[in-house]
Amino acid sequence: MRPVAVRSVYLVYDEPSGGGGGSGGGGGGGDAEPAVIGRALVNALVIVGVICVATFGLVMCYKYRCISCMIGYLMFAMTMLLTYSGGFVVYNAIVVSTAMQMIPVARLPRFDNARPDTRTHDQMAFAL
Repeated sequence: MRPVAVRSVYLVYDEPSGGGGGSGGGGGGGDAEPAVIGRALVNALVIVGVICVATFGLVMCYKYRCISCMIGYLMFAMTMLLTYSGGFVVYNAIVVSTAMQMIPVARLPRFDNARPDTRTHDQMAFAL
């Protein structure tokens, strides 16, 4: 079963959730291969269509000197991309920190007896 977070907004047809995993003969959903190819083609055409409409909109904004609309669209797209990327980083940080809490602390190396560096900042810069 696929998680809900993996689905795309532009996905028209989804894979059937039954049966085996992987592609091969006689697999999971009972669909014939032409039907699967047709669904994949529709999905690809929808994604290409969305990209073409967005590109056409940007070109029309530039042609008719509607720069404020174009800047607004680009700022919106940039904000959405950065928000999505930032959310992905935060989500992975939470997953990693949760996994790190499961590691027994007794097995982690300890650095308590390490000698502190007593050099000044100038001495460290001169050593480089």
